[in-house]
Amino acid sequence: MALYDGAIQNVIDAFSSLPGIGQKGAQRIAFYLLQADSAQTDQLAKSIVDLKRLVRFCDICGNVCESSICPICADPRRDPTVLCVVQEPKDVMSIERTHEFHGLYHVLGGVINPMADVRPQDLRISQLLRRLGPHGALTVDETLAATQQADSVQVDSRQADSVQQPDADRQSEDTQSSGQSAPSGDQTLPQQSASVSHGIYATIAERESSQQDGQRNAADAMSNAAPVPLIGRDDVPPVKEVIIALDPDIEGEATTTYLSGLLAPLGITVTRLASGLPVGSDLEYADEMTLARALAGRRRV
Repeated sequence: MALYDGAIQNVIDAFSSLPGIGQKGAQRIAFYLLQADSAQTDQLAKSIVDLKRLVRFCDICGNVCESSICPICADPRRDPTVLCVVQEPKDVMSIERTHEFHGLYHVLGGVINPMADVRPQDLRISQLLRRLGPHGALTVDETLAATQQADSVQVDSRQADSVQQPDADRQSEDTQSSGQSAPSGDQTLPQQSASVSHGIYATIAERESSQQDGQRNAADAMSNAAPVPLIGRDDVPPVKEVIIALDPDIEGEATTTYLSGLLAPLGITVTRLASGLPVGSDLEYADEMTLARALAGRRRV
């Protein structure tokens, strides 16, 4: 039963549906806005509208921004040879606040979670694999061309199963088959894209992209702007280290294991964030798993 009538109850219900806000917190916000001046409420409404209208995702890393390239990817002072993989855009700001990381980022957009029906194909793993080519990240034009090529290839059920459950023997077989016979669509790809179209990561990326083509084509149709070339110059050094910075929970550990298995054959150094005792804590209150991680990750002083 609603406690208030009309607009007040609607505002309370709207705020209480947001994460971290309960009924009492939503009620306090509603009455605060009721007593606030019109300029403040109008500014709040405008900021929410602008959030949905202006904010988009970076074409390179997937971070939130208001242009095709986020400020981090466009910063020439960043080290393009080190890539930090995070779960959500908010995790980028968490790492940036440390002022210790000076490389680039890649946002997966989630983690593998079978209970929530989140599969590897639903994450931005194919975009991550494309960024690990010999010339750094590809251009938007090359990415779209590779996506169109993957859409023209008929993927059978055996290949689809190999994407969900990667196997070393099956991946090596697919790599050999891709090196022996290339689709006819390869003739339309730029030279740089052809140089990275061979290898285990390109095969997996094309298969995962084939299941996302419908959503990408719909998003491209909504955007009238022509594709903007991103990083993809020959002077961009290749990625040498990938840091996996996911949450240390069950889903994060499963995603970390999956990514490490994909990246291991590429010859790229794969690291993860250290786990251990937080600063200022006591050994007395640390659990066994935390202490075990701290001992395994010990370093010389």
